[in-house]
Amino acid sequence: MVAMLAITRQFCLVDTQRERCTGTHTFRWRYSKDASGSGGSDCIWVDHIEWTPPSQGGGNNLDEYVDSLLTYTTGGDADWQGDLTTYFYDQDSARNGDIEDSEESWMQTTVEDGGTFSFYWKVSSESGYDWLDFYIDAVRQARISGSTNWDLRGDSHEWHCRGSG
Repeated sequence: MVAMLAITRQFCLVDTQRERCTGTHTFRWRYSKDASGSGGSDCIWVDHIEWTPPSQGGGNNLDEYVDSLLTYTTGGDADWQGDLTTYFYDQDSARNGDIEDSEESWMQTTVEDGGTFSFYWKVSSESGYDWLDFYIDAVRQARISGSTNWDLRGDSHEWHCRGSG
């Protein structure tokens, strides 16, 4: 069973008991496989990323596939790419690059200051062994594995961020 989240939150880091919404923050989606084998389609997707206030888009055009004005970089053992067959919104999404066992593929974006952030994600992988992780400033916030439907994800982790809304 997939728990559905309907969360859109104000993102601010907490710095020694006072709210700090300025500075640069990195959001990263990382798909990794262990060496035990394969399951599902061995593929993950991210779509309809929303960030307010938006920065200017550009870069490798992944911004168009995830319906966002942010700029994205990719890396790991295979770069992410656009996908026109599996999507939640606007008939396209971004998906991981093709990777083998014990490899990873990631996509990230960097934002300035605080704002509202949300996205949809979906995974088809070997349940409990291959994972799609979401990070804010190198701290894992959430992870999914197995076979899921599209799920709305927003930031809500009080020990790293303060939420409102």
